[in-house]
Amino acid sequence: MASETERLQELLSAFFLWVNKDTAKQKYVFKFERGKVHYTIRIWNDDRTLDFHRTDENFPIGDPKRHEQFFRISFYSIARVLVALKNSGFEQMLPRLMLRSKINVGKLKRNNSLLVPLDPNNAAFDGFIKVFPRPSGQKSIRLNALQDFSSVNEFVWPEDALSHPVQSFTVYQFRRGFFRMRGHVYRYPNSKLHGHRSFIYFTNEMRRNWMKQSALLFYQILKSIHFQNKEKVLNYMQDQLLETYMRNHPLVKNANRNSRKT
Repeated sequence: MASETERLQELLSAFFLWVNKDTAKQKYVFKFERGKVHYTIRIWNDDRTLDFHRTDENFPIGDPKRHEQFFRISFYSIARVLVALKNSGFEQMLPRLMLRSKINVGKLKRNNSLLVPLDPNNAAFDGFIKVFPRPSGQKSIRLNALQDFSSVNEFVWPEDALSHPVQSFTVYQFRRGFFRMRGHVYRYPNSKLHGHRSFIYFTNEMRRNWMKQSALLFYQILKSIHFQNKEKVLNYMQDQLLETYMRNHPLVKNANRNSRKT
């Protein structure tokens, strides 16, 4: 069985991004898996639409199985989505959630917590992203699957994190012989957002609740606008919402019960 590191390296080595900003054929091509399958976000300026589709190069050009369109949406409908998000207060949802959650150094210490600084300027990230120019003048981007990130895992005691130059940390709790990730903490010196010896604490439960609220909001907004493959997209989102966040929902229980009968 492949280890987590091996699975991560496989994912990174398969990742590919190609950007074409030519207004006549503006698109973003990317992949996350090995083989001749990639995904494309294409911007059609002539009819002012955007489409997202999957391409399986195992099928020849012209074969209907080569392309699978997930959706196609007009610029007007995208604008409606953005307006609805703004009116919903989506931008303030996460900050409000985080500002209500604080934790002090003492509680972190009592729970056997260690912190890992989230430093985007760490030397371990140098060379991780590789940009290759193309003859057309466009560019492709790949990730270095063999990058050594061992130096990123610098553990800091909660007490020392108060004066650490990096002010964002991942929280790991040592429990029953294992380290478990418990969320993230943030320091904002010279502010009144937290106490002198405290952090803003974004827990795993908060992350899950925020993702659930965001997904439900997007689902409700998409129900109110028009775009191609709308029914298919909404059905997929509904299944994901029920399975991921609402396992005790009657629809999920009935579906699981019926699948066991068959």
